[in-house]
Amino acid sequence: MFSSSELRLRSAISKLQSLLVAGENIEHLATQVYIFALINSSRRAIIAATPMRMIIFKRGLFGGYELTDIRWQDLENVNISESFFENIFGSSFTIKIRQGSTLIVKGVQSVQVRPLYVYSQQQEQSWREKNRIRKIEEDRAKAGGIMIGTAIPNSPPPLSTPAEDTVMIRIQKAKALFDQGIMSDDEYEAVKARIFNEL
Repeated sequence: MFSSSELRLRSAISKLQSLLVAGENIEHLATQVYIFALINSSRRAIIAATPMRMIIFKRGLFGGYELTDIRWQDLENVNISESFFENIFGSSFTIKIRQGSTLIVKGVQSVQVRPLYVYSQQQEQSWREKNRIRKIEEDRAKAGGIMIGTAIPNSPPPLSTPAEDTVMIRIQKAKALFDQGIMSDDEYEAVKARIFNEL
């Protein structure tokens, strides 16, 4: 039999899951320590990590909820600060957003927040590498290599083979779909990889 606080927590997690988009699933979940929330006269916050984003879900004292959504590409850094009395006070989870604010969720259960921290670090490193590769490609395009975006006006066409022309056209089409928001970042990266693998 679950306590009333556990039932409320399960209800909050169920509500959070109902807010996920089709095909999105929670990879890691961390909740505040019950005693910490009780001492601070607040409802327990939930931090969820999906392959697309990190979500901070806070229930209001008198109903309703507050949702903070952080895309992985916007994440700059995460940190954990563990309390000596972690069963009572939990850990502090700090989230720094690129060119933005810093969010701190205190009193999170340490055993849950550790794998969440590792997963967040993996996402951060993955996006850092994607951004590095994208910058190299953009620099190459500016220097006259393979064009990712639209062609530069008044520039003479480069001498290329029909196969290279096809690659350029396919990448330009993929980039246009990405810029219009039709194609996600992961889909764009997968298409580029497939095109380059066919060379």
